[in-house]
Amino acid sequence: MSAELPSLLATVPEIGHGNPQSARTVFDQLVKTGQFDQKRLITARFSVLPTKIYHKLMTSSLTRAEKYVQDDGLRKSRLAEFLGRLMFKEMMLGNGRLLKKRPAWVLTQEFPLYEFTNDKERLAQLFKQVFLLIPDSFPKDSALQLLFKLHPFVTPIVWLKQTYESLKNLNLEPLLVAPFLTPNLTESSFQNTVARHQYGVVKSSGSGTAKGLMPKLVAATQSVLPNQPVYEYDTKKSSYHLPHNSYPIIKPTLAEIYAKLSRARVISSYPSEIAMIAATIASLGGKIDVLALPPRGRHEFDNLTFLKELGIAIPLNYRDGKLGFYESGQPDHETRTKRAHEAVGTEPISQAILKIIRSS
Repeated sequence: MSAELPSLLATVPEIGHGNPQSARTVFDQLVKTGQFDQKRLITARFSVLPTKIYHKLMTSSLTRAEKYVQDDGLRKSRLAEFLGRLMFKEMMLGNGRLLKKRPAWVLTQEFPLYEFTNDKERLAQLFKQVFLLIPDSFPKDSALQLLFKLHPFVTPIVWLKQTYESLKNLNLEPLLVAPFLTPNLTESSFQNTVARHQYGVVKSSGSGTAKGLMPKLVAATQSVLPNQPVYEYDTKKSSYHLPHNSYPIIKPTLAEIYAKLSRARVISSYPSEIAMIAATIASLGGKIDVLALPPRGRHEFDNLTFLKELGIAIPLNYRDGKLGFYESGQPDHETRTKRAHEAVGTEPISQAILKIIRSS
């Protein structure tokens, strides 16, 4: 008699782009394995509205964005706990039958885990395994606190070897995987790189981008990649004309933009989950540069530091309404590839998660 297949639950608050994209990508990869019985991806939309409004308020102005601290009191306050418990209840509404199957739970935001801060045994009763994806180069402070409180029932999933070592030294038993936002990339994807990957991708933030910044970012992208098309995703869908622009500015959907990222020569955005995609491309030998806007919060600062260490970041500054370049000496392509390859994990996330579920 064959063993019963486990069930799978993935949840994500609909805030920004990075976390929802991470959840959907990983969920799709796990479903494709055919190793799960019931499968469900649940999105929280109503309980996240206060957090969504706060994010947009803090990131829609460059002045506020410079002062914005992702790990501020809001994430660790009683309000955050209340909203987290609300998110969990919204996500579980109507899913009692799936919970009876004691599914494996994959989530990309720590907030719903507040439901279990005073009762971690209940977490183990409801779920076979719990995995918290870390889409940045290091967990946010609030996520770290919850990982300590709920250890050993929550497994943090990371993609950088240095992050893995840090969390391992904290006895949090992390899982190291390959960057999971570009699952179909292989080394063979990058044969004839120069001929095949010569466009730029400009992406606005899902949390909001300062007014008037996108045209400047497109122009900066064209200055480092002249005479090539630029694919731009802007949440505000603004239209404008850049003088002397002989190549089109193409405006695809968000899904199309993520598909384009894996083949881009230049990516221009905030240093958010884009860091994962750029690291994947570089580690496989692809030629990539990231035009990085000033980071918003410590998590983006850490991401930018990582990209600079690899030599694939071109940091941008914004002063007096102008977008400019910092001087940046970069290593040669071979050195960049070697550094990136040595920095990131290599095991596919679906494989890594299934191993743990099967061994439990």
